[in-house]
Amino acid sequence: MERSRKAALMTGNSPPSLGTHIVDEEFNILAACPETTAWARRLGHDAVIGENLFVVFKSLLHPQAREEYLGVLQSQTAHVSIQTTDVNGKKVVTETRKIPMFNRQGGVQILTLVQNITSQTELDRKLRQTQKLESLSVLSGGVAHDFNNLLGGIFGNLNLARRFAADSSSRVVMYIDRALSTFNRARDLTHELMTFADGGAPRKNTIHLRPLCDNAVARVFAGSDILCSVDLPASLSRVWADANQILQVFINLLTNALEAMPEGGNVRITGENCEIDGRERLELTPGRYVKVSVWDDGPQIDPEILDRVFDPFFTTRGSSTGMGLATVHSIITQHEGTISVRSAGDSGTKVSFFLRAASDDAVSDEE
Repeated sequence: MERSRKAALMTGNSPPSLGTHIVDEEFNILAACPETTAWARRLGHDAVIGENLFVVFKSLLHPQAREEYLGVLQSQTAHVSIQTTDVNGKKVVTETRKIPMFNRQGGVQILTLVQNITSQTELDRKLRQTQKLESLSVLSGGVAHDFNNLLGGIFGNLNLARRFAADSSSRVVMYIDRALSTFNRARDLTHELMTFADGGAPRKNTIHLRPLCDNAVARVFAGSDILCSVDLPASLSRVWADANQILQVFINLLTNALEAMPEGGNVRITGENCEIDGRERLELTPGRYVKVSVWDDGPQIDPEILDRVFDPFFTTRGSSTGMGLATVHSIITQHEGTISVRSAGDSGTKVSFFLRAASDDAVSDEE
């Protein structure tokens, strides 16, 4: 029973193999598994045994591969390397283990095991991202609540000063009004920090998304050079959500698009009903969802920082607080949904989020 359990764990949790082969000291292939042979055929090599490794798999091996094999021969110690390879247009992360062995004559051979660890790498990245956001959430929440209490005292004293100013047209009143304007921006930032920290405990009802989207478009793009098209069809399911928070999601996403295109551009908002059955690579409970996507044709986001766009205070624009997308992420997460961002030079940036569709027998407070 114990042996069967261990075998099941190994087959269930081990990364899928991409190939196993053995080479001699001249890097000629002595043995190869069916996966290795299949890869060779895809690359145009029907013969594998006896062929040179760096001839057959030249297009797949990274530049340092030869030095790594030479190092294993010289040191007679195993070597592990991880690389990202473009396979049929997809990025695949592979782990390659090179293990020295000795034949009967005392010569060194190298056993190579290649495994696809793309899924494990992505899971590790998401785990680190979640842990980082949780830590920042705790810190932000504590700072925001303390700062909000201080702001209350500042606001009260500024209002009293304005009320008792002798001349309503004096410079003193002008400076007080400027301070109150700055206070309002600080209050908004504090509220965003508090929403990021605890999600604001959404008060859910059955709601339609189209009115919220239209409201946000009117607020954000009024007077701008942005052309916005909205495709949220009448057949789009209602969602079980907090109307005020989802309005904030639309406003923040559209504001992000506006800031990405200061000289104008195009924004497209689409929506569709989805049935999630668990086969998709989405962290969602199976069921009915509504997917909303916001596209803009602004400049591409640098791939190196794409994973950081939902981090609080992270921004590439001097005028931004860096809390817009962090707040959106927090709200969608609190609604048990998910959100993602994709960016490419030709198609701009696309932010998509999923919200649970309301059940057919749910009753809306709006109705």
